[in-house]
Amino acid sequence: MAVDNGAGIAKQRLRAQECHGLGPDARILEMFTGEGYLYRSLWHRWRGLTIDMDEAKVRAAAKERPSWACYKADSLRAVRGGIASSVPFDVVDMDAYGAPWKFLRAWMLSERERAEVTTIFLTDGYSNRPINVDRALFGVDYDGQVTSAMVREAVPMRLLEWGREHGLNARIRRTVRARRMLLHVLEVKCS
Repeated sequence: MAVDNGAGIAKQRLRAQECHGLGPDARILEMFTGEGYLYRSLWHRWRGLTIDMDEAKVRAAAKERPSWACYKADSLRAVRGGIASSVPFDVVDMDAYGAPWKFLRAWMLSERERAEVTTIFLTDGYSNRPINVDRALFGVDYDGQVTSAMVREAVPMRLLEWGREHGLNARIRRTVRARRMLLHVLEVKCS
């Protein structure tokens, strides 16, 4: 069973800095409910939707977030299936355990209404050290380790590829190292 992936203060600080200009009508998609720390410290200001596989977390979130939609579901399947596809989210928070790239790919390739600019937060627990291949980034099985340099090279290419299909321009705006993970901030614009 996964446990909280840590670095909560760094995550909260980064999100607060990047979202300081959001208006009161901004909408948040939190792809992993977690323990609710980011909601209580920041996301409570806006309306949103959260998803998690853990029924207890979803129940707790539903009690704590009266203006939010809270779903018990697999985040990857839900996004691929078009959950809330009519909602143009201003912020998408992908605080996954491990590699976030398959979740980003699913969001970027899904048919949905989009905000003119979407800020995406990615917690990458793998790119800071050698890992097994992330199929979302490399698309193939590879019997070996992937270095962080290989990931840094692959990400811009995939952002271009994934964005092209829906007329999106995506770029990593900022990366912060926190503990043993990388916290990325992406900017996705509709072209």
